[in-house]
Amino acid sequence: MSNPKVLIVGASIAGPMAAYWLAKAGAHVAVIERFPKLRTNGQAIDIRTTGVTVMRKIPGMEAAVRGKTTKMEGISIVRDDGRPYGTIRATGNPDQQSLVSEYEIFRGDLAQILFDLSKDNENVRYVFGEQIASMQHSEKENGPIKVEFINGLTTSDYDLVVACDGATSRTRAMGFCGSVRDHVESVNCWAAYFSIEQDLIKGSNLGHGYSAVGGRFLAIGNDP
Repeated sequence: MSNPKVLIVGASIAGPMAAYWLAKAGAHVAVIERFPKLRTNGQAIDIRTTGVTVMRKIPGMEAAVRGKTTKMEGISIVRDDGRPYGTIRATGNPDQQSLVSEYEIFRGDLAQILFDLSKDNENVRYVFGEQIASMQHSEKENGPIKVEFINGLTTSDYDLVVACDGATSRTRAMGFCGSVRDHVESVNCWAAYFSIEQDLIKGSNLGHGYSAVGGRFLAIGNDP
């Protein structure tokens, strides 16, 4: 199929990245996002292994990421009185990373970089404040998918719909006639990420990690 028409749902990390590569392959891509603008919040994430390989294939992306990394040099594991007993640092070799990545970056900064890399491509169109109302696949073999939208985007046929709207994807649930948690299996492990104004590590580029009984772990890091 030459120059397929593709709809991507979600403009966070996976959506803009998929848009970049699909457009590069010749597809005409529409990316919809239910929020009214690009979301640039979120906590730190690492780019590793295959992610590093893919990043290096996109002109300008590695330099953009390096310019926005958290500058975290490592993490000290501390006792309950705050005294460190071991430190894990980045290896300095992105091809053989430790627990600490050379490419740790806040989610919002990465989303902005990927959006900027794809937004000016003539084959990519972003539509914010829009959601899918319904999808209907043609009964013909390899037929198109008719998509109706909630907030006024014209009903259109697409050759491919790509769900990039998260672990509890509404698009996936709609496509497979299920609920958003049908493909989520709890392992009873929970994490919370948040920011505070107080600098608890006093400007250091070394984070602190504390492992407590009962499977609990607390870590703090810098916020450039």
